[in-house]
Amino acid sequence: MIRFDLERYTNIKDFDIPYDDYNNYLNRIINTNSFYDIDNLFDEELIYKMQSLSNEIKKNNGVLLIVGIGGSYLGSKALIGSLTNYFDNSNIYYAGNSLSSDYLHDLLKELEGKNVYLNVISKSGSTLEITKTFEVLKQKVREENIIVTTDKYSPLYNLAIEKRYNLLEIPKTIGGRFSIFTPAGLFPIIFAGINVNELKRGAKDAILNKNYIIKYAHVRNELFKQGKKVEAYVCYEPKLEAFLKWLQQLYGETLGKNKKGILPMTILNTTDLHSLGQFIQEGNPILFQTVFKVLQSKNDIKTKNKSFSELNTIATDATLRAHLKGNVYSNLIEIDKLDEYNIGYLTEFFLLSCYYSSFIEGVNPFTQPGVEGYKREMKEML
Repeated sequence: MIRFDLERYTNIKDFDIPYDDYNNYLNRIINTNSFYDIDNLFDEELIYKMQSLSNEIKKNNGVLLIVGIGGSYLGSKALIGSLTNYFDNSNIYYAGNSLSSDYLHDLLKELEGKNVYLNVISKSGSTLEITKTFEVLKQKVREENIIVTTDKYSPLYNLAIEKRYNLLEIPKTIGGRFSIFTPAGLFPIIFAGINVNELKRGAKDAILNKNYIIKYAHVRNELFKQGKKVEAYVCYEPKLEAFLKWLQQLYGETLGKNKKGILPMTILNTTDLHSLGQFIQEGNPILFQTVFKVLQSKNDIKTKNKSFSELNTIATDATLRAHLKGNVYSNLIEIDKLDEYNIGYLTEFFLLSCYYSSFIEGVNPFTQPGVEGYKREMKEML
C-alpha cells in the first residue's frame, strides 16, 4: 500500500486541478508512446523468452555484465536495488556508464575466470560510452554469450542479426528513460530474481490512481510558481537511492528544456542530513522535497530503547516537521514495504505523472536536444 500526502508538509491546500482532463491525457499517451500499454510490454511470450535466457545463464554459472548508460541501465538498477538484499547482486556488473579507463581495467580484472554474459543495451545503438565499451568487452566473451537489447532500426540490431547474438528488441515508440518495462529493464530484473507479475500488477493499478498522478504534477508546478527551482528526491532507506537516481534522469531529461523545468536532485538521509541538512533548513530557499518513507523493514534490528526502524521513522518525521517550520515544503510518499507490487506501482505512477507534467509545462516529453547537442560536439572532436 502507498499513501500520498501532498498537503500536510507543502502548505498547499485547495487549488483548481483539472481532474477531468485525465482521459484525454491517457489517449494522447496511447497515440504517441506505448510505455502505457502494460499488457503488451509484459507479453507472456516475451517474458518466457527472457526467463529462459536468464535460466540458461544461471545454469552455466554465469554472471551478467550490463553495458548501458542513462535509461539503458538506470531503470533496471533502480528496481534491482530496491527489491534485493544489499549484498545479493554479486552476479550483476555494470559497464558503459562512464569513460573511465581505470574502472574498465579493474572490472576486467574482477571478471577474470568468470563465465561472463554480456548484455549491451542501447536504443540508438550509437551512444559513445556504450559502443566503445562494447568494442572492448565483446573481445573478452564468447559470441554465444552476447545479448543485444536495442531498437530494430539501430546498427546494433543489424550486428546482432549478422553475428547471431541473442537479441531483445526495444519498441521504437519508447524512449530510453521510459523503457524500464521493456527488455532494457525487464531482462536484468528477471535475472535478479524479481517477480515481474507483481511488478505488472502494481503498474496496472497505478494507472487507475488518476487523482494523485495529476495532483502531484500540479503541486510541483504550484511550488515552482512560489519560486522553488529544485526538487530534492529524498529517501531514508538506502535501497531506494538508485530509484531516486532514475527519477532524477526521468524528470531532468523530460522537462528540462526550452529554459524551463525544475532541477531534480537526490538526497539520501540520514547520511545527507549531516552534509546538506543545514543548507536545506536555513540556506537559499530554492528547493522543495519529495520524501519517500518506508514503514516496514524486513529485518528490524533492536537497540536498547528503540529499533532501527523506529529511529528511522522518528528521524523522518522530525526532519519533515523541522523543515516545515523553516518553510521548506515536502511531498510525502509513504510505502508500507518494499516489494514488487509497490515498486511497480511507484514506477508507473512517476512515468505517467512526469508525462502529465510535460503538458502543464508545455514541453515535448520525448526529445532531449541538449543531449544531442553535446553528442554532436563529441563526434566532431573525435
